[in-house]
Amino acid sequence: MLPDFKGTTGNVLLHAVEWTRDVWETLDKNFISKWDKWAKPAISGTGQILNQMSGHLLEELSQALSELAAAVKNAFLDLLIKMWDWFGLLTSGVPQGFEENAFFWSDMFHYRKTYDYARALFANAKNEQQKAFALGWMSHCATDVTGHAFVNEKCGGPYRLHWQRHHVIENHMDALVYDSQHGGNEPYGELDTSALHFRLAFRQRNDAPYNGAKDAPAYDYFTPDFPDYTNPPFGTDPDFYREGLWDLDTGDLPDDLCQLLIDTMRQMFYSGADPKDAPQILTDDPGFNDNGSGIPNLKTLQDTYWTLFHYVKMTSTGGYSPRKPTPPPVIGDHSPPPFPGSGGPSDNSGSGMDPSSDDGGFSLLDFFLAIFAVAAYIAELAVWLATLPIAVLNDILTYPAREILYEFAVVPMWNLYMAARKPLVMSGFFAPKAEEISRGLVTLGVSPTGPLQDLAAALASPDGTTSGLPSFDEPSGRANAAAAFGADPAFPRAIIEDDPNLIANIIQFFGGDPFCGSTLQPSEFTSPWRYPSTNNAGQTNGWEGSLTHPGPYVQGQDARMLMNHLPGNANARTEYEKATTPAMTEQASDNHLPANQHLGDPVDYSVYLIGRLSNGDPIPNFNLDSDRGYGHQTWEWDRRKNKPHTPSSSGQLANAKYRFNEPCTVPEGFCSEQPGNPGPHYDPFLNLAIHYGEAPDGSCDITKVTPNDVGQAGGIQPNGGKERGHGG
Repeated sequence: MLPDFKGTTGNVLLHAVEWTRDVWETLDKNFISKWDKWAKPAISGTGQILNQMSGHLLEELSQALSELAAAVKNAFLDLLIKMWDWFGLLTSGVPQGFEENAFFWSDMFHYRKTYDYARALFANAKNEQQKAFALGWMSHCATDVTGHAFVNEKCGGPYRLHWQRHHVIENHMDALVYDSQHGGNEPYGELDTSALHFRLAFRQRNDAPYNGAKDAPAYDYFTPDFPDYTNPPFGTDPDFYREGLWDLDTGDLPDDLCQLLIDTMRQMFYSGADPKDAPQILTDDPGFNDNGSGIPNLKTLQDTYWTLFHYVKMTSTGGYSPRKPTPPPVIGDHSPPPFPGSGGPSDNSGSGMDPSSDDGGFSLLDFFLAIFAVAAYIAELAVWLATLPIAVLNDILTYPAREILYEFAVVPMWNLYMAARKPLVMSGFFAPKAEEISRGLVTLGVSPTGPLQDLAAALASPDGTTSGLPSFDEPSGRANAAAAFGADPAFPRAIIEDDPNLIANIIQFFGGDPFCGSTLQPSEFTSPWRYPSTNNAGQTNGWEGSLTHPGPYVQGQDARMLMNHLPGNANARTEYEKATTPAMTEQASDNHLPANQHLGDPVDYSVYLIGRLSNGDPIPNFNLDSDRGYGHQTWEWDRRKNKPHTPSSSGQLANAKYRFNEPCTVPEGFCSEQPGNPGPHYDPFLNLAIHYGEAPDGSCDITKVTPNDVGQAGGIQPNGGKERGHGG
């Protein structure tokens, strides 16, 4: 959520979102929506007629130029993403050693009272809609606990150590699962044409069974009855129809649902004896918090939802910008110009209306725009009728030229565009199209170059075939179903680091310290598709103590295994739930994973968890990121008593109210470069001192990595082949 962004940065963003939303919605309601409804059809009709008169040559030229422009833009973005670790800006409190008072709300929901909050949300729900939302929250918890184990196996470690690789892998996993259900066939064939915002919108529906409800869905999710935008009504331009259909907005997140979230947050995180340990992230801005607490207020939650909705709308409807080219027909589309009033968003009885929109009243602006539009339509219709025979004849005459343009301009420009997209797709900034899904990012044991090696073997084979079995060239996943640990003996792998790049050196030259005194820079962003066995310089990458079990998934399995293919085991679930220490959880994995017994896949575990939590059964809170290992519960750093820190003076949170006691073993992301306090720094030769639960533990029982641990890690030292240095 936006409320959990960094300190004052979050407040600035929230003010920007609030201003943007207020200005945009005012313009949209009073002008843009009316312009789209009346004037846009007239403008579209003019371009449509000109294209038809040219024998559709303009369409081919426009396609080629659009592809070229998109390729140039992507090439610039490719350069930009190689300059800096942009995903690293979205870090959280845990890898920096913060306590709850400096947590973001995303941290709280993933690492503190995870199941307790879901259980309370359901218990506090007052109607069926709120209960359904709480059940969805429970399924999210179950999916994270079991699904992140697969991601972590593939990643080589959890999100807090490999943040960008984690995101890249999840992008490809999402695309693979979606493709397995849709096959890349339009309509709604790929993630970037899936119109996922249809499933998130709150609409006003007057038909049964909604009967005026303002939180109704746009379409039936279970049929589904989404309109086929590839077959528009007769006489309607396909692009014009699709754009209007996809321009579907939403009402606010319902007030009662926001209040349920706020009340449950207060119950879970602010009702204890020491509420200062709850997040303080919003306490400085009364416009965004609830009664002076760090809890977001109703308006902030609604602004956050609005931002999320429009982000999903943008990313799941961008697949036609530009569209994949198809060979030109001999005779193209000669639909008449669209009638005025047919443009704009698809607010109709089938998808309901935006509850925040007006009642469709006819204003003075509507009147003047309608006069202009009808006059333009009559003129366009006359021109269309007069030129229709010529336009059809021009289609026939220009067909050879259009075919040449298609083969020697449109297709090459499309290939250039796709080539410029690839670095962005492989770096996690774009969701992959069906043909861009990397088998080496969704299959355990297979690297992104593995399929190319299989192809080379097939080409070298006398009969042009291989065994059909994947070549396991990456140590992700368990080697077989009887193995306790993953194929990588040094899991979880440490953060990838290299010498600072040019941009970092420039920042340091002008007195900046972006890496908290370290002489190395987190560098996985330059090639996040690579398994973190080595850094970019080829040095062996180390690992984080203690070694843990990554998960139950086996080499050769891909992300589709998460979709209801692996039932859980009751005895394994019981033992994981009874664990009171990380060591007991690791023992549970030792006992059950060799027998291929585990919590289950996300679908199976969701059914189990929903049954338990909705019944009010007490279950320990599991860490939703599985970020110390498979089946681990929520954990906290062992901390030194009476040794307080505030976040780095160069950071966004340098404020006494965020003060926290120093972890006994500080993590890699810890920064304490404050005047008079040059340390401590992360020591890879110490096992992380942590405990289950949330209360600080002052025991500081620190243990060192032993020769046996190094042997278990395959002889790899915790620091790998790098020396982590710090400046004076």
